[in-house]
Amino acid sequence: LKATPAGLARAPGDLVIGAAADRGVAEPLILTGHSGEVLTAAFDSDGHGLATGDAAGVAQLWKFTDDGPSDKPLALRGHTGAINALAFSGDHRWLATASADRTARLWDLHDEDPASTSIVLRSHTADLLTAAVSRDGRWFATAGVDPTVRLWQLHVDELLATARRAAGRQLTADERQRYLISEPTKE
Repeated sequence: LKATPAGLARAPGDLVIGAAADRGVAEPLILTGHSGEVLTAAFDSDGHGLATGDAAGVAQLWKFTDDGPSDKPLALRGHTGAINALAFSGDHRWLATASADRTARLWDLHDEDPASTSIVLRSHTADLLTAAVSRDGRWFATAGVDPTVRLWQLHVDELLATARRAAGRQLTADERQRYLISEPTKE
């Protein structure tokens, strides 16, 4: 993490936070960590987290304290195409990413290691360009080059039912515990 004068040439993959010095605002901080172009960025609702997505398909998750951003972001890998959009859920549980690889991913930020697993959402037939999470945190919307908008449910009970249908079985006790589900939901 380094502060540099405004107007200094920046390397590809640098993300600049701040405003122009000629407006009487402090010099920007430059966050590094991406290997390619940074295409998208979003703060969580309380300003304590920043997610960024790059052309290589990697999202970086930066934690903020009163002293500023963390020195080392958490890298979230899994997409095989550029991350074009990302959004946080209002309850800070999920980071949703939308990619040119035609998938969206949900990263569980309550997990001990959010980078270790993600829920992959496949349905689009072309690159995803944008994503949004509803204010109540129930829905995640994706849209892209195919002329559709897809709505995905984000509540754990609804995701559990979807996971059981996809698996064709009840989830194991270990799987339920991992996602903080105390009892199996009856369908």
